[in-house]
Amino acid sequence: MLLELSIENYALVRSLKIEFEPGFSTITGESGAGKSLLLGALGQVLGDRADIARISPEKTASHISARFDLSDVPSGIDFLTEHGAENVDAPTECLLHRRIEVSGRSRAYINNVSVTLATLRALASMLVDIHAQDQHHALRNSKVQQQFFDEFAASPEALREAAALWKAWQHAKAKTEALEASLANERERVELLKYQVEELDALNLTEGEYEEVSERHQRLSGMDALRTQAGQAIDLLAADDMGICAQLGQLSALLSQMRDGHTNLESAREAVLLADSELGRAMSDLSRYADNLQADPETLQFLDERLSSMIDLARKHRVSPDDLYAHNARLRSQLADLNAEDSALESLQAQVEQHRAAFETAAKYLSEARTSAFSQFQAKMHGYMKRLGLGDARILVTLTEHLHEYGHERASFDYAASKSLKPTALDTVASGGERSRLALALALLAAEHSRLPSLVLDEADVGIGGQLTDDLGALLTRLGRSTQILMITHAPQLAALGGAHYRVIKSEDDAVSIVRLDASERVEEISRMLGGARLGESTREYAQKLLASGQT
Repeated sequence: MLLELSIENYALVRSLKIEFEPGFSTITGESGAGKSLLLGALGQVLGDRADIARISPEKTASHISARFDLSDVPSGIDFLTEHGAENVDAPTECLLHRRIEVSGRSRAYINNVSVTLATLRALASMLVDIHAQDQHHALRNSKVQQQFFDEFAASPEALREAAALWKAWQHAKAKTEALEASLANERERVELLKYQVEELDALNLTEGEYEEVSERHQRLSGMDALRTQAGQAIDLLAADDMGICAQLGQLSALLSQMRDGHTNLESAREAVLLADSELGRAMSDLSRYADNLQADPETLQFLDERLSSMIDLARKHRVSPDDLYAHNARLRSQLADLNAEDSALESLQAQVEQHRAAFETAAKYLSEARTSAFSQFQAKMHGYMKRLGLGDARILVTLTEHLHEYGHERASFDYAASKSLKPTALDTVASGGERSRLALALALLAAEHSRLPSLVLDEADVGIGGQLTDDLGALLTRLGRSTQILMITHAPQLAALGGAHYRVIKSEDDAVSIVRLDASERVEEISRMLGGARLGESTREYAQKLLASGQT
């Protein structure tokens, strides 16, 4: 519901703030007073193309704000949450603001959060439906036609369920397609990893093997030199007269012949005896070592080939040979991750099929509901249209195959002004006045099934008179019990029916304002509408009767 409209520096409106009431309200005023400015300003704050020509002279920008109560528009509250524009202090209220500068720049805000014009329009479409003879309105929108028909044909729960299942299906489908694209890009990588892992597995490496093989290879390849060096060492120790052991024996005998108990001499004797013992042990170890130095050409050849394989493969993989085992483990891990993605893809594909099947079930139910409601919708529409003075005009519903969140069909409306005329697209044949009354007929029919956004009607009574005006008034009064209606009218009979009555006034200096009329002011305004410049007591009495009957 529209709670308040504020306008600043818009055409002849310098500064205006007006609060609106729920239910059916009327707006009147003399021709040229500026009623169209209110519609224009409201259109601007709801996302119409910026109109810099309407910025007040000598001003740099116009500011227009509209405050709404979203208590009956849960989808609007969800929209605010989705776009991070909630009103924490008043969760069910929403403030739209539009600043339009003379430079042509425009800024849009929802609850003081800057948004794109598209976002503003998306929210505004849930809140207000403007029906003006020279303006685009929701009835021309194919999605709105779909919504009108679906809300008549099916329950809100069924529609919400289908939309939720569609969303789950499309979300899973998008994730699957993204993973499929990723895996397609990785396919060559997978094949390369498989080849590399198989190549490394064929080598059958063990952890630390390169260091062990290198050490053994080095020992076996240097066996001849080791045997020669070991023999030379033994010769140095054991040569008959010149060997270290022989010389040490001579030294020990010489020291034994020296008859002196000096401590230094005794220490020297002990050191020589210890050296003799250690050299004997060294001689024994070297002899055993030399005995074990046996050439093994077959093992050496095996180790040589093994080492060459490791070095060649390490060079091919651009790693050091001692990192080859760890490199194989890393490649295995990468391949396992990619294989896990394959498994995840299979799981996602299964989810896509589950969500699709669930959506198909919901869509089938909606298709059946649409088929069942087809004739009844057209018949009820014809009844409302006839009461609104459209005679034998018809609205025909066409269902075409189109997969979307609410099933398999798109509903669109065709219009025929009489039985003899072929139905054609609604926005190509109906005049402004006809479209207003058609929209009103749809709103009345929709009111039987769901809450509607606020309706703004600009002279929907044009071309209607007599009994039709009374019928229109009765229909609007009925609709006003569930929907906020703001109607600009020149018909005193309709003006008297409004629960609230506003008058647009242009002052002598051309400034435009709007005021809510009290009881006595309503009598004067309706009298003016009845009698023009000649206001007599009889006119006022009739105005009072209209008001009295309209408010009962």
